[in-house]
Amino acid sequence: MAATGAGAEIATLPKIARVIDPDPTLKDAFDAGHARFRAAQSAIKDLK
Repeated sequence: MAATGAGAEIATLPKIARVIDPDPTLKDAFDAGHARFRAAQSAIKDLK
């Protein structure tokens, strides 16, 4: 918009094609993966 001088009329949100709800049966798998990520992050955070 800054480059062309166009206004807010071109900055409209796109239509939502579909909504995907979380699958609660995947919570345990997500939690396990997140725990591995956090452990790896802690292990390498001080490496340079």
